[in-house]
Amino acid sequence: MDWYYMDKGQEKGPFSKEKMQELVKSGDIVRDTHVRNEESGNWTTYGRILEATANKRRQQAQTAQGTHQAPQASATRSYSPGEGGVCTECGGTFAEDELLSYQDARVCASCKPVFFQKLKEGVAETTFMDYAGFWIRFGAKIIDNIILGVANMIIGMAAGLLISSPAMANSDPAEMTPALIGGVALLYFLQIAIAAGYTSFFLGKYSATPGKMALGIKVVRPDGNSISYMRGLGRYFAEILSAVILAIGYIMAAFDKEKRALHDHICDTRVIRK
Repeated sequence: MDWYYMDKGQEKGPFSKEKMQELVKSGDIVRDTHVRNEESGNWTTYGRILEATANKRRQQAQTAQGTHQAPQASATRSYSPGEGGVCTECGGTFAEDELLSYQDARVCASCKPVFFQKLKEGVAETTFMDYAGFWIRFGAKIIDNIILGVANMIIGMAAGLLISSPAMANSDPAEMTPALIGGVALLYFLQIAIAAGYTSFFLGKYSATPGKMALGIKVVRPDGNSISYMRGLGRYFAEILSAVILAIGYIMAAFDKEKRALHDHICDTRVIRK
């Protein structure tokens, strides 16, 4: 079955289902993009197609399982947002440790056979990424810079107190010069180490720095999986490159289809809304 989509008021197509999935992954088709197929002929948004497909698959999963216990699970026990999650297939509510995570999907034990059968058949729903734009990323960066600025200020104050101590004040200036140069170099190194460790730790453990957490965005791989600590560290140093070229590396995110900055291109990452 062939598919079509609208791009800047022009109809494009026909495309196969596989080609449409490639266009979704590349960012050419997003939730607001109008699409249609030859069977229905009616234009609708890609987001509505995803919702309709997800609802249909939940119904199929419930029918296939027959006496599925998802409603009883949610009725007999309630979970706070931090404790419970919703199965992508059946819509039932379960404890987090009872759900299997696969990319952006979470599946309960009863739905696992159906879900993985769909993966084998190639009919599992394509992962949709809601890419975070330039301004929300800019806001997250400001928050992170404030946090790191406070840490650097504390270190700077400690260094200032050390330099102004009586022992240092009474020292020979000629002897002090090498020590001061070494102290400045050490201070600069500490600031870089703190920022690198801050970025690597939070991205590797939570997929988001505190600034990104505050604004509901995170850093992932192209397939939606979390990034490693080492990739987070590499992304920090790649971000320095984005900054030193007059911040052009950051501005690239405003024009890229997948909202990627230069450091995202270098490290093969994406920044998405949670």
